[in-house]
Amino acid sequence: MIDSNAPLNTPSDDPAAQRARLRRARAALPRAYRDEASRLALQRLIRTPWFPAARHIGLYLPFGAEADPLHLCDLTRGVGKVFHVPILSSGISGQLMFAPLARAGCWRTNRFGIAEPRLPAGLLRRPIRLDLVVTPLAGFDPACNRLGMGGGFYDRSFAFRNGRGRWRRPRQVGLAFEAQKLDRLPAADWDVPLDAVVTERATYFHDRPTGY
Repeated sequence: MIDSNAPLNTPSDDPAAQRARLRRARAALPRAYRDEASRLALQRLIRTPWFPAARHIGLYLPFGAEADPLHLCDLTRGVGKVFHVPILSSGISGQLMFAPLARAGCWRTNRFGIAEPRLPAGLLRRPIRLDLVVTPLAGFDPACNRLGMGGGFYDRSFAFRNGRGRWRRPRQVGLAFEAQKLDRLPAADWDVPLDAVVTERATYFHDRPTGY
């Protein structure tokens, strides 16, 4: 078990400054800590109410010092989950499509320096056809408001979740370290909060933001 004494970050009015500070805090965590913390957070993800029924699950490919969701493939080996990773869509400007990880034989680097599979369009899955999406973030607050990476790709790709009442497929769960937590993030009317955020120390639900 690891012990994190990461401070609760203080919010700033400048998202760019917030991102830079949170990236520094994340990068300052030792690599061995990040690896174990990712696994602990993913064990919490497995215990969320949506995971057992989720078959098609979106993961991201970790970049820099991000928490690593790919450990989920080992933690759930043999239980019938199909994992997908994002690619920048060439057909829908500024949005993501998802490629089955098991079919990814050939890879390329996109314009942000992030690897993504090269697969025919017919094998790709639209975001709305996923059951659960493990979502990257720069920062979050206990109410599951998300500070994204600055490109807006996840916001645009999952904007359809706005205004859909109680039916929220796919569920979005942020994966983070406690060092990325802020006291409070401002939320615009068009923002869609995450359903939950899991860290090495707690699970935060949008409708139950105290964490446990």
